[in-house]
Amino acid sequence: MKNVKLFIALCIGVIPILYSSNDSILLETTNQVVLPYCLAKEDPTRIFAVDSKTAELSKEGKITVHLNNAIETIKGNIIFTDANLKKALLTHTPIIDTNSDGEISENEAKNVKELFLNRKNIYDLSEIKYFTALTKLECNNNQLTTLDISKNTALDRLSCIQNQLTTLDVSKNTKLRSLNCIQNQLTTLDISKNTALKWLICGYNQLTALDTSKNTKLTHLACNYNQITTLDVSKNMLLKWLVCSYNQLSTLDTSKNTELEFLNCPNNQLTTLDTSKNRALEFLNCQNNELNTLDICKNIVLTRLECDNNQLYSLNMKNGNNVAFTEVSLKNNPSLTCITVDNPTGSYVNKWQKDATTSYTNDCSTP
Repeated sequence: MKNVKLFIALCIGVIPILYSSNDSILLETTNQVVLPYCLAKEDPTRIFAVDSKTAELSKEGKITVHLNNAIETIKGNIIFTDANLKKALLTHTPIIDTNSDGEISENEAKNVKELFLNRKNIYDLSEIKYFTALTKLECNNNQLTTLDISKNTALDRLSCIQNQLTTLDVSKNTKLRSLNCIQNQLTTLDISKNTALKWLICGYNQLTALDTSKNTKLTHLACNYNQITTLDVSKNMLLKWLVCSYNQLSTLDTSKNTELEFLNCPNNQLTTLDTSKNRALEFLNCQNNELNTLDICKNIVLTRLECDNNQLYSLNMKNGNNVAFTEVSLKNNPSLTCITVDNPTGSYVNKWQKDATTSYTNDCSTP
């Protein structure tokens, strides 16, 4: 029996269909897949009639076929799940739609190195897989609940701030040097494969643990506003910047972080803090902890100290460079009656904030 070529109108265009009266099967052929459509339980004559001599249609019918995302490209053009993503790409700077046909082709996608998709109301980034040469992706402030970047193995920088991500798999992104995923809903984050990572910003999530032992190149770490109970940064010896505020840390050992310049660890449960090895430290905020003693005499380049709301009864600030301090705040330490400083009559101490019952001296050990 002859095969008769029919055409079915779809929302995506006209696609050729082959009909064989021997098996009542419609086969739809695309450049991606062959999809069967079965008319075994249908009467084809109710849809169309074929003249047995001329093989011409004597009447026509209409068939609607729903492909349910089976087709991802047509003639090399990407079919996008999210219209807002397509719109963002078509209006992107620098230009992605290089032939100005109103479509994004696979060839156009694979040449893109950087994408800036912030605040575009995007809920689905599935088609990011076509951007295989991508080195930088920013998709901040969208509606993403998932983000699959497993095909983007050249990725160097990823920023997905303020979405609704509950998981983030970066295990295939071994070239990643900067990751910013703050303000999501992550409960875990595995960065063990990201040994090139230098910047990690993962605050404002729901992390209870964070293992940075494999990230020996890390220089900047911010994991604030999580639920982390322990944080081991002993392997991160290049660390210059550490923000771990608003967690549940009871200990913090920075003795191996000799390059540390910025330490922000307020609102934890720290009872001790030794900064004697952090000779490069310029900024220290340890407010709202449970510290009893603090000695910063070795921190000779420190310019800012915030240590309010602790349980201090001993504080040694005699580092030989008190004049360099631009801000000192030591309020609400009711047991702290004496602070050891370089010069208790120096004009700079008048700018410092302390409790009224606390006095300055150059040696608190002397009655």
